[in-house]
Parts: sequence; structure tokens; C-alpha cells
Amino acid sequence: MECSVCYTDLTLKNIVNTKCNHLFCKECFWKWADENNSCPMCRKNIISQTKMMMEEETKYYDTISCLQNDLYELEDKIFELTKFKKNPDKYMKEFMKKREKWINEKKEETRKKKDMVISQLDVYNALYTNSKEVLSQIKFEVNNYYDFDTELDTIFDRPLLGLGEINEILRTPSPRSYMQSPPPIIRSSRIV
Repeated sequence: MECSVCYTDLTLKNIVNTKCNHLFCKECFWKWADENNSCPMCRKNIISQTKMMMEEETKYYDTISCLQNDLYELEDKIFELTKFKKNPDKYMKEFMKKREKWINEKKEETRKKKDMVISQLDVYNALYTNSKEVLSQIKFEVNNYYDFDTELDTIFDRPLLGLGEINEILRTPSPRSYMQSPPPIIRSSRIV
């Protein structure tokens, strides 16, 4: 199979099949479809006219709604300008109140952020101080490790038990209680 326009071989990756059963490569078909709503061979409509009209109608409604929103915004601005024109002092006072309110809100936000940063710095400072104390404790223990090491050496150089005590422990059998089983009897049995 090959494209009806450019005669390239058609594969599953590049084939386009129209409703009227004509085959094209996707490059040729979409190049044609950008300009026309018809099959390049028989000129039948690819997309029905009603579907095209519905798409156009949707575009028009979207455009109308956008224009209506713009109209409402312009009417609001015109209303504000007429208010300003009638009584500019009153309007300026309202504007200055709004401005002052906005400035105070921003100051409050900034103050809260500053307080948060300061509290974080306090936490970091406490952690830093604590780590300095831990480091000094480690240095102290390292310096005093020699004294501890010599103390351990003196303890381990001295035997824990005397030689006589060890011999006594090794010679004395443990007494059996009546709950224990008797020692095993070793029998040599030969089967002849």
C-alpha cells in the first residue's frame, strides 16, 4: 500500500484512512486538511457540516461571553469615573482609606513574617549553643579518657579470683537435686 498523493509506503505509524476508504500518509493528509474539509481524492466532507457549525457556534458564544465580561468591567470603570467627576474629594478620601488599609495589611504581614524569622533564628541559636556545649563535653571526655584508661588497666591487671579459688570451683561437682535425671549410662551394645 502507498500514499495516493506522494506514493510513499504506508505503515501503521503513518497511515490515515478516510470515511470514503482512501489511504494517505499523515503528512500529505494533514497538509491538505489544514486548508480543506474534504478528501484529497473524491472531495467528500471529512467533518460533517453540522459538527463544523457547532464548533463555530461554540467559538462565537465564547467570544460573546468574553466581550460581555469586558463590557461589565468597562461599565464599572465608567461608573467609578462618573462618581469621581461628581465628587472628587469624597472619592479621593475613599481611595486613601482603601490605600491606608492595604498598607496596614502589608505592614502586618511583614511584621508576622519578621516575627517568624526571628523565632526561627532563636531556635537555630539555641541549637548552635547546645551543639557547642556538646562539643565541649566531648573534648572534656577525650582529655580525661587517659585517666579512665589507666584506672581500667589497674583493675584488669589484678586477678579477680586467686588460684586456689579457681581450683576449688573446678573440683567441686554441683549437687544434683531430686528433680534432675540421673547421669546417662553409657552402654556398649553389640549385636551379633
